Amino acid sequence: MPDSNTVCKINKRCSGCHLQNLTYAEQLKYKQSVVNKTFLGIIKPKRIIGMENPVNYRNKATTAYSFSRSGEAISGVYQSKSGMVIPTDKCAIVDEDLNNISNTITKLFASFKLKPFNYKTKTGYIRSTTIRKGYKTNEISVLITAGKSENRVKPTFINALIKAHPQIKTVVLNCNDKEKLLPGERIEVLLGNGSIISEVCGYKFNVPADAFFQVNSSQAEILYSKAIEYAELTGKETVMDAYCGSGIIGLLAARSAKSVVGVEKNPYSIQTAKENAKLNNVKNIEFVCDDAGKYASESACKGVKINTLFVDPPRAGCSKEFLESVCVLSPQKIVYVSCNIETLARDIRYLKRKGYIAKKLQPVDMFPFTKGIEAVALVEAISV
Repeated sequence: MPDSNTVCKINKRCSGCHLQNLTYAEQLKYKQSVVNKTFLGIIKPKRIIGMENPVNYRNKATTAYSFSRSGEAISGVYQSKSGMVIPTDKCAIVDEDLNNISNTITKLFASFKLKPFNYKTKTGYIRSTTIRKGYKTNEISVLITAGKSENRVKPTFINALIKAHPQIKTVVLNCNDKEKLLPGERIEVLLGNGSIISEVCGYKFNVPADAFFQVNSSQAEILYSKAIEYAELTGKETVMDAYCGSGIIGLLAARSAKSVVGVEKNPYSIQTAKENAKLNNVKNIEFVCDDAGKYASESACKGVKINTLFVDPPRAGCSKEFLESVCVLSPQKIVYVSCNIETLARDIRYLKRKGYIAKKLQPVDMFPFTKGIEAVALVEAISV
């Protein structure tokens, strides 16, 4: 297990990893104390599940491009606090293949005279690249974000990139002239079909180059497996997967449930979820494009019975409206997957006031060397 001083040489300037001053064992101890404090008076958390090798775990790498004060083109990590790019050719928590591909792309940009986009003068072209690696398939996708609407990435560039890294299956161009690092809406597929395949818990999933997907696949398998374990499905349950995204949890639950409905308001995610169901030949699941709270409320009014509810909300947690609808729907079990333990604790407290009790809580270290903590909680209705 690596010592803190061997992991990264630019951590003080980058500030992306907050716990570089601690050994990994100390990080886990620190995170356990945070979890214990957060859920004090609610439930006693289980011991956090860490990684055997907590480096090079990220299967997604974003490289930003800019200029130094002397006007030289640079590439590296975008620092959100300062809005500056910290030059580096390697990130210690990113998969080595992605580091290598990023360096190749940077060299090709220079040789093809594709300069970084200058936000002040509106000159140049390249803003960032995002590279993904499919878990267990090793397929690679490359998303190039440009600062202008025209396509300057020529076929000769793509050919040179594929020659250097044949595992790249798709290259996508994203154009965004707004002053943010976020991708824009205009997408153009330059190679392949715009997505790669990643395998999680025995299922294959389409991962579009610009979509959300867990960046630590080995720990994601632990997280999702724990969620399914907590549900204790017997084949008789009617299940709802709220905030379902691309449908991972719902599809895994469908193996052991009578039927599953996944609800997500993002139409792009729902389309991907339906493709994933077809890809894995799962027929006892349907996906609905709707607000989760609205759908839960309407289902309750129609007398729909949900035995088990899976919920995996964004960092803000569940909305009050959604939780109110859930209490009307009154599932016996709620399996809550969270990327923010503070909002998880808040939502469990709300459910406790409505007749539920937290039975199990498993924290998982998805992001070593950062302060991020994910967790799975089992919340059950109190039997009268």
